[in-house]
This record gives sequence, C-alpha cells and structure tokens, in this order.
Amino acid sequence: MDNDKQIQKVPKLSLEKLSEDSKLVKRGLRDIQRLESSPQDAQILFNKGIELYKSEKYLEAIEIFDDVLFIDPQFIEALKRKGAALHRLERYQDAIEVFDEALEIDPNFNDVQIRKETALWHLRKQEEMGEFDKVIENNPSDISALFNKGLALDKLAKFQEAILVFDKVLQLYPRNKKALLNKGILLYKIDKLREAVEVFDEALEIVPNDTNVLNARRLAVEEMKKQQNGQG
Repeated sequence: MDNDKQIQKVPKLSLEKLSEDSKLVKRGLRDIQRLESSPQDAQILFNKGIELYKSEKYLEAIEIFDDVLFIDPQFIEALKRKGAALHRLERYQDAIEVFDEALEIDPNFNDVQIRKETALWHLRKQEEMGEFDKVIENNPSDISALFNKGLALDKLAKFQEAILVFDKVLQLYPRNKKALLNKGILLYKIDKLREAVEVFDEALEIVPNDTNVLNARRLAVEEMKKQQNGQG
C-alpha cells in the first residue's frame, strides 16, 4: 500500500518540477530577448500597444507595454499608456503605482501628474461607493445612501448604473421629485430624450412649477427637435 502511495506521488512531483523548469526557461528566454532587443524593437512594440489601446483591448495593450518596459524600463510613454489602460479597466490603485514609476523618471511630466490625480479621484469615489454599498446592504431603503451612490455614479459617468440606482429610489418612493429629476437628466445624458421628457412629466405632476424640472424638460425637447431636423 505504501509503495502505491509513493508511485502516485512521483508524477505530481515531476509535474511540479517541470513547471518550475518551464518558468526558468521562460525567464532565461526573456533575458536573452532583452539583450538582443534594440530601442527600435521597443518602439515597434509600443506602436502595437497603442493600436490595441485605441481598439479598447486594454489587457492585451498592457501585456505589450510590459514587453516594451522589459526591453527599456525607462520608456516613460509606455508607463503612461500602461497606467491609462489600467485606469480604463478601473484598476485605479494599479494605475497610480504605474504613474508613480513614470514620475520617478520625470517628476515634471505634467500629463502623468494629471492622470495620477484623476486616478486618485476615481479611487476615492470607488471607495465611497463601497461605503454606500455597505450602508445599503444593511438598510436597503436608506434613501440618503442610495442618492449618494447614484450621484457618485453620475460623476464617474456611469450613467446606466446611476439610472438603476434612482429606479430603486423610485420603487421605494415613487413620488420623489429629486429622484425623477436625476433620472431624467441621466436619460438626457445617454440621449434617451423621449424617455427623459416622460420622466420630467412625471415629476411635473408632483411639482408643476418646479423651475429645475421645467428647464431640464425644455432642454430635452429642444434637443429632440434638433435631432428630428437633422441638426443634432
């Protein structure tokens, strides 16, 4: 029986050894590649990464930028673009760390500094949303937390998600004028103008003379007319 156990363990150990060897081989090949690569190779790869980024293939772009940085760790534009791709994936903390690497190379790179500040702002909003979610989990009818989450999503330009949050508010409080107004504005932002006007009309049934709702409805109607006349 003991012999059987030992026989069963051999393949597993061999596979682990093969996996380790494979990693070492890959590492060695990359080191050789780096020694044999030239600045021109880095630039060619960088251009490929840019095309992937423009095609919104952010994960693939990051892999290419990593290859660029393997050849030339000081390639600051690759760091900037890698950080931007991470930002697009909403991996804000990772993006900030990459921007910091770029700023170590050039502390006066204003574009990277601005991108880092933007990522920090998004990270704070992301953390705020986590706090709102905790409150809502404990008390799903907490209107303040729902409103704050909806407004935070709006600021992050996550309009569809924000609409869903205000829909939850309206399920709980169907005659909430502020929720209707915010939902209508969000629909306007995603170009659902007819739906926006309908929501503003619902709000006006509750508050017929509300200036904010009337102005928002007027803008939506004007935009609809422009689009119908081919001007939008």
